[in-house]
Amino acid sequence: MVYFAGLCIFILISLVGAYPVYKTKGKEMKKDKKSILLLLGSPFVSFILCTLIYKLTCTFTVSHNNYLPWLSLIICTLAELFAVNTILKSKHTAIIRRFFVLSVVLALFEIFLCNYTSFTTAPKIETLDTSVIQSKGNVACENGSLIISSDSSLIIDEPPSYTRAVIIEQKQAYKEAVNPVEVILGIKDVTQSLNYESVRDRLTPATGKPLIMSITPYKKLYSVRIGYGGVTEPLTVNAIKTANAVPFSFSFLRFFVLFAMIGFVIIVQEKNWSNILYRSKNPRQRLILQCIALICTIAASLWLCPEKTAAYDPEVRNTADPYAMTFDAFQKDQMYLDLDVDQKLLEVENVYDRTLRDESGAFAYWDLALYDGHYYCYFGVAPVLTMYYPFYWISGKLPTIAFASFIFCTLAIFFFCQLIITIVNRFIRHCNFLILCLAIPTSVACCGVFYVLSNSNTYTLPLAAGLCYLFLCLWTGITATMSRKMSKRIVLLILSGVSLSLCAMSRPGMALGALILAPFYLQILLAKKQPMKYKISQAAAFLIPVLLGGVFILTYNYKRFGSVLDFGQTYQLTVSDIHGNSLSLMSFFPMVIHYFLQLPRTRALFPYFEANFCVIYNYGKYTYLADTIGVFTYPLIPAGMLLMPLTFRRIRSAFSLKKWFIILCFGISLMIAWQDFCLGGAITRYVIDFLPLLVILSVLVLLSAVDIDHGSKTKNRICAIIFAGSLFISFLLTIGVRDSILMKYHSEIYEAVENMIVFWK
Repeated sequence: MVYFAGLCIFILISLVGAYPVYKTKGKEMKKDKKSILLLLGSPFVSFILCTLIYKLTCTFTVSHNNYLPWLSLIICTLAELFAVNTILKSKHTAIIRRFFVLSVVLALFEIFLCNYTSFTTAPKIETLDTSVIQSKGNVACENGSLIISSDSSLIIDEPPSYTRAVIIEQKQAYKEAVNPVEVILGIKDVTQSLNYESVRDRLTPATGKPLIMSITPYKKLYSVRIGYGGVTEPLTVNAIKTANAVPFSFSFLRFFVLFAMIGFVIIVQEKNWSNILYRSKNPRQRLILQCIALICTIAASLWLCPEKTAAYDPEVRNTADPYAMTFDAFQKDQMYLDLDVDQKLLEVENVYDRTLRDESGAFAYWDLALYDGHYYCYFGVAPVLTMYYPFYWISGKLPTIAFASFIFCTLAIFFFCQLIITIVNRFIRHCNFLILCLAIPTSVACCGVFYVLSNSNTYTLPLAAGLCYLFLCLWTGITATMSRKMSKRIVLLILSGVSLSLCAMSRPGMALGALILAPFYLQILLAKKQPMKYKISQAAAFLIPVLLGGVFILTYNYKRFGSVLDFGQTYQLTVSDIHGNSLSLMSFFPMVIHYFLQLPRTRALFPYFEANFCVIYNYGKYTYLADTIGVFTYPLIPAGMLLMPLTFRRIRSAFSLKKWFIILCFGISLMIAWQDFCLGGAITRYVIDFLPLLVILSVLVLLSAVDIDHGSKTKNRICAIIFAGSLFISFLLTIGVRDSILMKYHSEIYEAVENMIVFWK
């Protein structure tokens, strides 16, 4: 059947390829035997090559997938296109020839390198009887299958001596979300005969696809243990097979990804696209950039959780959602949450000391603010005002935290893409268009918005709202200074001021990032050619919404805590007494270590690195520490900071707007980072308060460094590698979050990426 399919493909390609040649050069072809041989021989030789490789894999591998028709289709089509274009002397001949060579090389790479462990002289595979499999833990045997209900292990004593691979056919019971299961393979052999040595560790959604793990025992294999961790739903093991080699599997995903990436590079080289200049008024280029922005925005849908709404009942207290409780408090015309306070709690000498709270035996709601005998939510109120209330008015229900975070993050991605484009339009005259196209998704990936999506919870919702409003504030603010129409400028400035107020109501520390707009607005106020009325109207358009928002925040603080500057953080019932946190210059250097230099740590599971937990024991006081990813994890950030002096050297004027914009991005980032570390500690979500500013700085500096007037092909390539590397690292960190929405609802993405990258099973 396979040969028949391949033969049909070959005949079809030959006929389709011969038609245009016959139509164009029918008479000449009768005398030109070389053209006939080229036209018919190219796909024929390609088909014979595919057939020989297929027969080789059939004979010397344990098993194989039916890849011949598809592989022959690709290679034969490219061979025929090359022959046709050569005969017709087409300008596309060079590209197609390189595509043909690339397809053959990638096919050989996939077959003989990525699947090198699959070849053996005498393929063997055997399905083990469940009766010979021992179990430890909660394991039941039903109809020849093993049902695992919790963390357990399966033991295979005296497996076949030829065993070099274990194939597990299993499926986990789940409805919508799936909790990935960790499978650890251990063996006993001559080198370790008493204890099991763990040799493979995989994280799998167990959705029905066989899990393949290879082993390399020394001399005699005594026993194999399959350990299961993180089992929350019943998992059915239908069969366990052993083989003397890893089953052959041609990965079309890996083939096409590599083909697309290298093929794009080939087209860029042949078409000389690397020298295309970005023109902000070019409609085609603007459309391409907006399509990239749209793709980045749509990518957020992978984190869309099915639980979008929650019913609101004034008599039911949703203690899992402090924003819903704040909404409930507003509905009841009160500032404090409608929660009862344990009287024992009020008798504790220092209720904010966790040790004293625990010793008293009093019940306390975790991480809410307790003040004057009432509970308060110290998180920003903007999500309640701008998401919960509109959602309730429209649907009569409240959004879940995950859905509210998704909406804010989706908007934040779109606004950030527009912000990057606007900054490039404002500051860079000659920008490489292809590198700009790569810079947009990289900046989105590195700004922290996907971390927020992956970790949607009580603590990240203010981040999501803050990012959304900060990006909108910066985008509309810079766009306003570039607009020539007075009416449009006023509207944009009002929108920028409102967004800044909402950012401050979401996460006050993050709102400091809007200070990078200061040089733009000072330039307007100091413009000598503009009348005073013109300046006052623009200043009022921005400042009035900011002042009104500030008055609201101060009044809200006063009504809750009796002080206009008290946001309630010091009254948290959390791991320590927040009153002990204060600004200190001595904390600057630990901040640099944790927020900038702390790189990810390694782990056993793909992608083999994750957020790091590090203690340097030189703080002089208690400091809250958790898993943190330093900004130098992304090559984009250190590269941008290192190239800042080069950018300044090209700017002659001391009062250059671009120069002060970069300085403020860097300086305000340090200020926010220092403040967050002193008052909060070290955790990844604090890094996101200033990470977008460093991303903006780095993108601007790198794109300036490869300016067409000063750049070179080498600089362009280095810049592209930096952007691509940062994008890849961010992608791996994002899909590797075990408890994320992406892992639960789209675990096939994680599994596909792992199988594509990790070809050594």
